[in-house]
Amino acid sequence: LSVNEGAIKFLGKPNYGYSWPKLTQWWIKIRNFFDNYGFSFNKKLKDLPNDFINILVEGDQNFEGLKFFLSDLYYNYDFDLGEVVFEKVCPKCNGYRLNTNALSVKLKVADKFINIGQLSSLSIQDLYKTLDSLDIREKERVLVDNLIQEVKKRLEFLIDIDLWYLDLYRTMGSLSTGEAQRVKIASLLSSNLSGVTYVLDEPSIGLHPYNISKIIDSIKKLKKLGNTIVVVEHDSEIIKNADYFVELGFEGGKNGGYLIQAEYVSNIKNSPTFDYVNKKSFVGYIPKDYGKEDFLFFKGLNLNNLKNVEFSLPLNRLVVITGVSGSGKSSVLKAIYKILRGEEGYGYFEGEFKGDVFMVDSSPIGKTPRSCLATYTKVWDEIRNIFSNLPESKRLGFSSSKFSFNTPEGRCDKCKGEGFIKVDMNFLPDIYVKCEACQGKRYSFDSLTVKFNRYTIADILDLTVDECISLFEGFSKVVNKLKFISKIGLGYMKLGQISPTFSGGEIQRIKLAQELTKRNITGNIYLLDEPTTGLHFKDIEKLLDVFYEILKKGATLVIVEHNLDVIKNADWVIDVGPEASNKGGEILFYGKLSDFINSSVKSFTKDFLKNYLCKEGFLVKNV
Repeated sequence: LSVNEGAIKFLGKPNYGYSWPKLTQWWIKIRNFFDNYGFSFNKKLKDLPNDFINILVEGDQNFEGLKFFLSDLYYNYDFDLGEVVFEKVCPKCNGYRLNTNALSVKLKVADKFINIGQLSSLSIQDLYKTLDSLDIREKERVLVDNLIQEVKKRLEFLIDIDLWYLDLYRTMGSLSTGEAQRVKIASLLSSNLSGVTYVLDEPSIGLHPYNISKIIDSIKKLKKLGNTIVVVEHDSEIIKNADYFVELGFEGGKNGGYLIQAEYVSNIKNSPTFDYVNKKSFVGYIPKDYGKEDFLFFKGLNLNNLKNVEFSLPLNRLVVITGVSGSGKSSVLKAIYKILRGEEGYGYFEGEFKGDVFMVDSSPIGKTPRSCLATYTKVWDEIRNIFSNLPESKRLGFSSSKFSFNTPEGRCDKCKGEGFIKVDMNFLPDIYVKCEACQGKRYSFDSLTVKFNRYTIADILDLTVDECISLFEGFSKVVNKLKFISKIGLGYMKLGQISPTFSGGEIQRIKLAQELTKRNITGNIYLLDEPTTGLHFKDIEKLLDVFYEILKKGATLVIVEHNLDVIKNADWVIDVGPEASNKGGEILFYGKLSDFINSSVKSFTKDFLKNYLCKEGFLVKNV
């Protein structure tokens, strides 16, 4: 890439209008540095001299260098630079984190000696076996037997919920959502407490139906110890196994918050949720009337635990990647993304691909309070233009900048348009206090004198997406940017809701809705990792409707998913397994959904799906 194309990854493309002056000043310095050497921002980095690149990175007496800018962002401003910072195993301790003295103490196992780092690097299953084969003298065994039994007991909880493949050095940040949930539950079980109330927020996230049965067993063990477990959940199996059921509704956001019922499960008669659980209501099927399919053939995929796998992938189809938790589904998705982007070392593909590839994940769409739904969807630009064209704005000479909370013209001077003041609590977490000057409205007093249909610009931020669609009914540019947000089931969200507060499921759906606003997405491939996270059955129906709109426009959807209602709508299934970690990483099946259901392949997904469809009363052979 050239600098103009974003070659300086952590700074993005050249920008001289940042609200944060430091970034603007850096770009000016970089531009002057290029001008002094007579090079253009349009020149590809590979065509620039190596000496020049070295000075650009390291700096000289006149220019600090990109390394200085990067360090400044990383250490002084706590920026997330995950895309440009990578980890490397420490050569001194081999990643064991301990000094030479600690690693010099060793235990005898069979005919070899191992230190604590080597022991902790074993998988939990291997570690459990190794503890039984320690070569310890009788005198020492009296001292360590109780300790060994205590360690084994804690490891058993992890093995019971299918986390046998993890090692004790595995960082929590590297775990999938499902793995992290199960580790927390195992730690609760190992504490052996009673008389405690546990609140679990969707413990089924990221879990295959096969794994969910283990979670249910673990929750029941907690209950047997005399504890109360309150679970927020959408999974039908967990709901069925509850003793008491609290249902909220009737919709989301302002239209929600009502108690529909609170009753013992055995006494429930009418319930919108239980109708789905008991198969009185069904999540339906999307039509299959989209365009002609072509194929891409992927070969030699080897990311993480993948074993040089291959499969075909149809274009303009709903492709679902299935398999138990930890089998390698997300690795398949990431490998597809990297291969289609031209990155080497992950495998290759054959076939004709003319579109773009997008990873629609749950990574934050904005990390500061300045980023909100209104700014991300770009609808705020249109609304500011509407306000600046009002007669009162013309009379006062207000431009659209007067209605931006990111520019000095219109924002509150005290809070700089954030609506609250950050208070440094030294040794405690920072707290945020509502700005006294603007009362959290973000704007200066004069910006709030202009009103549209009795609403100030700050009032608009407090409206939901659905309310804004009604308010700006005659303004197609506003309505077109918001209608897909509403259609995907997020009409309850407020325009001013700040990005860091979005849930993972909301983030993925907002990104999808943004793609639908584009005129032409034909040929594009969208990769999604568990988009049903946190969704009720009715929300899943709305999500499937959006999938259909994307497919009708000629794009391809490739989704990692455990939800059986989404899997039953697939045109094409790629099943990964058979189990997790080193026992997974193989493609068990790829092909049409009907062929998958009627195949002889040994697959947990196939078994659960077949059983699910039979309960719905559908003939498997007709699917």
